[in-house]
Amino acid sequence: MKLIDNYIFGLKRKLLCCIEESCPALPLIVALTYGCNTVCSYCNAQGLKEKFEEEINVDDFKKVLSWMKRQRIKKIMFTGGEPTLHSRFKEIIELCREERIMCYMASHGYYAEAMNDFVGKNINVLFINCSTEYALKEKNDFTSKLCKLKEYGVKIILRINVNNSNDDLTWYLELAKTLNARVRIGITNP
Repeated sequence: MKLIDNYIFGLKRKLLCCIEESCPALPLIVALTYGCNTVCSYCNAQGLKEKFEEEINVDDFKKVLSWMKRQRIKKIMFTGGEPTLHSRFKEIIELCREERIMCYMASHGYYAEAMNDFVGKNINVLFINCSTEYALKEKNDFTSKLCKLKEYGVKIILRINVNNSNDDLTWYLELAKTLNARVRIGITNP
């Protein structure tokens, strides 16, 4: 029996080593705010600002950073709503930078040019939702913003939510090729 236990322990240990080598640590996901300046029918954050505080306060976020430090977590993913709408977004990002935390963000990209520059200088990986009305109506502006972020060195991952109003993926695939970006596709049910 001991021989079997040792064999199983050895297999588990090898498996854990393989997992650690092939899957770098995932980021901690934090919803900075449930506020948003768009209304996407498929958004999972809709209605949450009525149930929870609209945004995390900076003192609570500092506690999150302290916990991350104790856990040796070096990546964070900002979600929402739209993270850039947090009233103290830049301050929160600066706190992460002080702790050498790698910043990921899920966004729709519908923000001012000055914010695009800040994102470019401070966000490492951007999951960009390109199925919003803004992206589809303002394709040139949207593409230009993403190209600028790419110049800053931001890794861009396009998120596409396919539904009956955007089932032609040609533009998305051209955008992905232009940006040399990975694509994540979701299907929105009616």
